[in-house]
Amino acid sequence: MIAWSMVALASLSGLVWLLATLRGRRYLGLTRKLAKIESLGRSFQNLASPTGGFDERIVSIGNFLPADQFASLSLDVQSLAGIERSSVPTHKKGGTIA
Repeated sequence: MIAWSMVALASLSGLVWLLATLRGRRYLGLTRKLAKIESLGRSFQNLASPTGGFDERIVSIGNFLPADQFASLSLDVQSLAGIERSSVPTHKKGGTIA
């Protein structure tokens, strides 16, 4: 029993060491790739800058659907909004807003 515990502990320790080594190598490789990209002399700093709020990015397309199709779609969506009764045995009854 103790021998198996020792084998399991040694195996686990070896696995942790292996994973840590592989992770270190990955980050070292990424660091080298980043240095290579930066050596190209291009600036990537402006890519992460904010470009405005949501209201500046939203798109509105007027008259996308004909009026009758839009009215039909609107009625279908409104009919889905309501309380849906859920019944689970031995559980208090409640409602789910769908």
